[in-house]
Amino acid sequence: MTEKYSIRLELGHASWRVRDTLGQVAEVYGIPPSGGIPGVPLVTVFHLADGISGADLAPAVARVFEGAGYLSAVLDGWVRRSGPGGRALGIGVRFSETSVHFLHDLTAALSPLIRDDEREAVKSDGWCVPVACGIDPGAFREIWAGLGLTGGLFERLLLRFLPRRYGKTRPIRPVLLPVDLLRITVLCEGSVTGAFDLPSGSWLSADEASDERLWEATFRAYRILSGQELDDTAYVPGHEVFVASDLHLGHANIIHYCARPFSFNAPGDMDGVLVRNWNATVKPGDRAFFLGDLSYNRRGAPIRDARGRLSGRITYIRGNHDGGIRDAVDDSTLDYRGIRFLMVHDPKYAPDDFNGWVVHGHTHNNRLADYPFFDPVNRRINVSVEVIGYRPVALSYLAGLIGEAERSGVRSPRLLRDSPGPGR
Repeated sequence: MTEKYSIRLELGHASWRVRDTLGQVAEVYGIPPSGGIPGVPLVTVFHLADGISGADLAPAVARVFEGAGYLSAVLDGWVRRSGPGGRALGIGVRFSETSVHFLHDLTAALSPLIRDDEREAVKSDGWCVPVACGIDPGAFREIWAGLGLTGGLFERLLLRFLPRRYGKTRPIRPVLLPVDLLRITVLCEGSVTGAFDLPSGSWLSADEASDERLWEATFRAYRILSGQELDDTAYVPGHEVFVASDLHLGHANIIHYCARPFSFNAPGDMDGVLVRNWNATVKPGDRAFFLGDLSYNRRGAPIRDARGRLSGRITYIRGNHDGGIRDAVDDSTLDYRGIRFLMVHDPKYAPDDFNGWVVHGHTHNNRLADYPFFDPVNRRINVSVEVIGYRPVALSYLAGLIGEAERSGVRSPRLLRDSPGPGR
């Protein structure tokens, strides 16, 4: 029997968030999660054609993705699949249009390398992150309903009249997370043989693919490529007003909680990038509003040092981790280009009768269904740094978005601030 291969996209900086969700499902419903490191399977199981060796896969993958930089996707909600072994639960993955083109090119490149009877295995559609597989239909009906999702009429009738096997269920918040995926891994019999690093355009050995220092280099190359790390100033002419929230300097766990593209073992790198990005964007004479959570429960000299590193004439809005900022205010209003803005850390503290736009932080990228970057229906703008690309955003840009939405009548939210770069 020839060896079995598979190809997957690594979740990288989103891995912890996904593993946390998988762990919640396993804890509540007692079902083991899908084995191994979570990722996005591109080709699940295939055998190579006669005369083709595993060494032929690496150059084929590299040729397809050379110059891609990264693949953009949105992890979006629960999906279910049916198979011979039972039902499967997954997290849906929606790729950007550009990324889909790359994945279709992968299909074409792999087809000649795979056994004739398995070429359907490389068909590119229906992507998801596997959560649990091999669930019998009865258990799956209860899990699906327990997650807060509605099945068909027949499923609902079965749930009503058949005995239950789960005494306590609770909805688990579905993942809604835009993420850029940075590596494509080839596996043989379940073991990594190598990975193509998209930001650097280089092939990594199995040992290099697991090297934490090389992941740090991958993240940095990606941040620069995507405009989320600035090496030079990006000042706009004249005086501007900037807003940003939730730097969380010195808070390593925020890297995991909010899927920040930094190594968990190097939180100092995160602090340095965030400060440099601020100072490369906000000139000393510019006005800025920082909407809370500069650091994580730091007082005295550390908080004074953090404040002293940021340029501009800054008004500090008090966050829930800003006990050391004595001159912080609870909120602030500003009239700008005929638009009234309320600056506040937590959007739940905005008055219900405020007749302008609420600019806030606090929710990070953890509740994007309710608090996206730009919400023209509820007139809210989320400027947590994960949502705005780790650099302050100009109020003139926000005013432009508001004007465009009012002129066009388009009411669709934007999950993240648009940023330049490949794969978008």
